[in-house]
Amino acid sequence: MTDEIKALAADLKQKLHEGKVTFTFQKKAGEMRTAVGTTKTDLIPEASRPADKPMVEGAEPKDVGHQNYYDLEKGAWRSFQKEKLISIANT
Repeated sequence: MTDEIKALAADLKQKLHEGKVTFTFQKKAGEMRTAVGTTKTDLIPEASRPADKPMVEGAEPKDVGHQNYYDLEKGAWRSFQKEKLISIANT
């Protein structure tokens, strides 16, 4: 992973922790996906919050090269490979 992608991934992780973020990444099949997500506990429905709060608020996912997030449009937890991150929308 390049330093530029590492910095972008770190920026996304922080922004997800702070609130709602729109970002784009490349899916495994190659198509682009724009998502609206968060890891901020207050924005996640109570039934979908993990019992382990540090997981939500910025702890590394089990797969270190992946970013977990709660997809606010799909209403479910998702993840993607950090190296596939394309951009973060200006908010």
